[in-house]
Amino acid sequence: MMTTRMKHLLLIVDAFPPDFAPRMGYLCRCLETMPEASKEWQVTVIAPDEGGRLYDIPYERTEIHRIPLHPTSGPFRSLRWSLGFLGTLLFDLKGRRFRRCVEQICAGRDFDLLLCSTYYTFPLNTALSFSRSHQIPFIADLRDIAEEYTENDFFQHPLPHLMGLERLIAHLYRSVSIRRRNKVLRQADIVTSVSHWHTQTVVPFLSSPERAFVIYNGFDGEQFVPQKMNTEKFIITYTGRLYNRSIRDPRLLFPALRTLMDTLPTFAQDAEVHWYTDDRSWEEAEELSRKHHTEALSRRCPSVPISQMPAVLNRSSVVLVVSNRTPDNGPKGILTTKFFEALGCERPVLCLRSDEGLLEDAIRATGIGCAARTQQDAEDFLRKKYLQWKSEGRTTQSIVPEQRDFYSRQSQACQFLDLFHTLTDRK
Repeated sequence: MMTTRMKHLLLIVDAFPPDFAPRMGYLCRCLETMPEASKEWQVTVIAPDEGGRLYDIPYERTEIHRIPLHPTSGPFRSLRWSLGFLGTLLFDLKGRRFRRCVEQICAGRDFDLLLCSTYYTFPLNTALSFSRSHQIPFIADLRDIAEEYTENDFFQHPLPHLMGLERLIAHLYRSVSIRRRNKVLRQADIVTSVSHWHTQTVVPFLSSPERAFVIYNGFDGEQFVPQKMNTEKFIITYTGRLYNRSIRDPRLLFPALRTLMDTLPTFAQDAEVHWYTDDRSWEEAEELSRKHHTEALSRRCPSVPISQMPAVLNRSSVVLVVSNRTPDNGPKGILTTKFFEALGCERPVLCLRSDEGLLEDAIRATGIGCAARTQQDAEDFLRKKYLQWKSEGRTTQSIVPEQRDFYSRQSQACQFLDLFHTLTDRK
């Protein structure tokens, strides 16, 4: 009896899976757990070890290699990072070093397909070079693109102050990165990204527009499931960071809370705002709370692993998604993972300030909550949900089931599988 040979996917990523972008981590988990995929695919993951927090997604068969490329601790860390940044800008030093590591790990092994997922540009050059030298199909997955951001928002590490030269360096880095990225995309067999805006932006740089596909982010349908839960407090929850108001502007929240404290007799005693965030973001939230005299509501909460996040969301009366209006020259197309996870748990979402774009459209289509353009919008939604909680002990939200299912990680994995078959079945 003939046995079907399992196909081997090489997944090269910039981080695996970081807490801010678990897209590829969930894909690997789905390839392990989905019956049709688990019998067909085995996955080898190669990623740099950048330190930081990782999503605690359990894996059973996924082979994972994390390679230290930059110092994450020790003396002169900032200087060494700056020299590495300069080398990458001028010579793609990080990509060349990573390529050598990938070749060592993969020596003597056969792969049927290469998938590379990136936040910006690295490690696209590594992936293209490997795919061409080993003659295997190549999919480039763009979780974010440079055009999505303004100024220096795309830097994960702030540049040092150099008497204004940091702006020139940032501009040069952005231009070089886009040029390198586009050179790779022209040679990729398929390009995927997370929204129609993202794909429309990069289509002019592809050899054919038919090679571009949208695969949205989403939620893990096995983890993020709704639970009916009464709570003693009306809990407003925010999970994530607050950085650069051109992308995330929470200011509408605080005057809305102040108005509710002044107009609803028991709101101040019943309501709490839980901030699951970093030190810098907490400082900004505290400053805004003090400015509007709402600090009595704020609670700093410790970070929790992803396995505990469904419980955090399910006991929330309202989940905050912080965004900002999309200007013509500003960040676009951002559909945050926090929105999808709240959708999975069917918790009421208050998005502020509305992006007046893709996120607002998604909130309306799913029926998950309110995309507040004004303080009054935020007040009205919070008041409505508070009164429901006061009456019933919990809040609920009527959503569109088909829209919810569309955004599951399992649906996303099926879309990737279809593309995998498109490339490997024609070999």
